[in-house]
Amino acid sequence: MAQTINLGLDNPELYRGCEIEKVAGRANLTTSVVSAIEIVGENIAAMAISTRKR
Repeated sequence: MAQTINLGLDNPELYRGCEIEKVAGRANLTTSVVSAIEIVGENIAAMAISTRKR
């Protein structure tokens, strides 16, 4: 079974350390793109994700 990652801004584990602001009921990433890429990359590396091929 393939594992999926929720890339939505409502995923606190993925976006931990990023600033997210709600405007008119919609979540917006306010962290700069360069910083967010680094933060999200570190968060993904820390997640328990199976890399086993089937």
